[in-house]
Amino acid sequence: MKKTLTVMVVVVAVLALLFAVSCKKKSSTSPSATNTAVTVVVPTATATTVVISNFTFDTTVQGWSSPGGQYSGDYAIGGATGGGVVWSNAIVDTAQGSIGSLAVTGCYAASTDSAETKGDVEVTFSTPITMLSTESLSAWIYVPANVAALGTAYQAAIFLSNGAPKCGNGPAYDYSQGAWTPLSTAGWIEIGPITAGALCSGNGTCSISCPIATMGIQIMRNDNPIVVGNDLCPVTFYLDDITY
Repeated sequence: MKKTLTVMVVVVAVLALLFAVSCKKKSSTSPSATNTAVTVVVPTATATTVVISNFTFDTTVQGWSSPGGQYSGDYAIGGATGGGVVWSNAIVDTAQGSIGSLAVTGCYAASTDSAETKGDVEVTFSTPITMLSTESLSAWIYVPANVAALGTAYQAAIFLSNGAPKCGNGPAYDYSQGAWTPLSTAGWIEIGPITAGALCSGNGTCSISCPIATMGIQIMRNDNPIVVGNDLCPVTFYLDDITY
């Protein structure tokens, strides 16, 4: 009887242990899923920076010269008469903060409206630059008092060229020149501007950007009819702050 009672106690103990384990399993909870925070970085729009380039001629001619013969009716300034294009600090555009300028010295041939002849000062880029169609070219020129006294006898204009037929049919290059500005006011005056989009006007090629191979300034002695007293030989103009 005692042995039977002992066995029954053991059985009850085992059953109790199994019941406890079963309840523990049922009452345990699985860990809940956690949400991982994801940070999404949305790039904000940045302002477009417009870079303005200019030729200040502070210490050198910065590649500018007067080759002549590039375009119809143009010629090299200086030539046999001497002079030409050199760096100078004799007269500078101090209002623009300049410390140097481009001195252009020569004799200018008489010209008429029907047959323009003009001295040419320019820079040609080894690799064409790109200008937006809305960007423009302008320049400052120093007019001597004896030139200004002649009224509209001397005039200047700026121009752009892509140096190749990039706008469909046409000449060997695309060329756009600004209006002639009379050099009738002594001192520094601005000529231009001319927009790059005018280079290929109507062709669509320059609707956004335009390749520019050459930019420059032309100076003309506008005698029509020819006036002998207008032949100032030689005469020196100064160029500065050519900006695009």
